[in-house]
Amino acid sequence: MFNLFSTKDNSPPRTFAIGDVHGFFKPLKTIFKVIDPKKNDTIVMLGDYIDRGPDSKKVLQFLRKQSSKCNLIKLLGNHEDMLYQILTDEMAALCNTEDWLSWGGLQTLQSFDVRRPNELPKWVLEFLKECKPYYETADCIFAHAGFKPDVPMEEQEHDVLIWDKVFSTFDYPKHVSGKKGFIGHTAQKNGKLLVKDAFTCIDTCCYCGNWLTAINVDTGELIQANPDGTIHQN
Repeated sequence: MFNLFSTKDNSPPRTFAIGDVHGFFKPLKTIFKVIDPKKNDTIVMLGDYIDRGPDSKKVLQFLRKQSSKCNLIKLLGNHEDMLYQILTDEMAALCNTEDWLSWGGLQTLQSFDVRRPNELPKWVLEFLKECKPYYETADCIFAHAGFKPDVPMEEQEHDVLIWDKVFSTFDYPKHVSGKKGFIGHTAQKNGKLLVKDAFTCIDTCCYCGNWLTAINVDTGELIQANPDGTIHQN
């Protein structure tokens, strides 16, 4: 089948954002196959790679390999943030592990065939350390959860970038930079993008049985796949 999204190495670079994976490897693999990323392409992963779904280990392993094939940007999601704190802070481990397990961390441990977070392989912590709080280009802003419109990105609060929720009924002013925003985190359980003047939320709730969504930020074209890895035919 001819791939509408593929490009040769000497073609103009493309930029895609991909929403919350949550341990669902099949749709992630399908979307990358459709994109067929090249060295000059940028793919921004918006965070929440782990928890809830059955294959967090496969997701992380897959993303590690993709880093050598394109400009892969891995943002820090709140689920990665929780695990990072548990692995690096004894008090956080004591206070937050039960919450993390109940929010899908148990499935992550099961995918690695371990019982406790500190039994995870060392490369997991290295992966978490590589995740960025946000990413910014000449035209776009990417964050896991959100951003304050009147604050430069380098001055944004960690909890806003990683934990904020957005609401369909609210109007959000554009960022002071005038750039387009792309976020995840707030699961759209109707399976549709939440499009605002300030941002587009592309967490279309794959873990609910809907879609994992990728968007070409320049053209607005979507690639979506369900938890079984089947492409959504628009």
